[in-house]
Amino acid sequence: MSKDSELSRLKSEMDRLFELKQSAYQEMKQAGEARTRAKDNLDASWERVESAREDMNSAFEDRQRDWDNFKSELARLSHAIDEASRNAEYYHERMKASYEEAHNAYEYGDRASAPGYSAEAQEYRELRDYHNEEKRALIDERRSLEKPSDTNFNYYKTVYERTKREHEREQSEYHAIKDAHERAKANFEDAKIAHANALSAFRARKEELKGG
Repeated sequence: MSKDSELSRLKSEMDRLFELKQSAYQEMKQAGEARTRAKDNLDASWERVESAREDMNSAFEDRQRDWDNFKSELARLSHAIDEASRNAEYYHERMKASYEEAHNAYEYGDRASAPGYSAEAQEYRELRDYHNEEKRALIDERRSLEKPSDTNFNYYKTVYERTKREHEREQSEYHAIKDAHERAKANFEDAKIAHANALSAFRARKEELKGG
């Protein structure tokens, strides 16, 4: 092979590797732009996850507060029912005792005291009936209490879980694009080295020809 033909071959090889380097650069650039877009999408999806988590936590706190209020009201009514029941029982026993006193007064000839005991028994009856009515009303009120709904919390929980899955998909896509960019960078570096070596060989051959 003549010296001129060798230089021509080295020039062709150098040009070919330059084109490969330029092509590798474009691929690296495009992969870098894709990586930037994927990172922006990943960051945006994470913001949506954070927002959805805050909404879910807020809904959870609302649900907890509603349940606490429900339990507190249930306990209040149950206590009030027990108290009304005790009061009704107390006045019922007092009524029976007063009727017994009235009966005894008639029985033993104390007719002057009997009407007083009877009137007292009637007052106790009215108080007993009042507390029994109060008890029934409280029981109806307790039965009418509605348990807090989980609908709102479940909605925001579903939204959070969906946005988290979407973020995981964005994350997987980003890592795939990141890997592709890293490979493109490595290819470009290899192409640069190959072209630099070809350039050095071409220049060395030129110097050799000059010397010859």
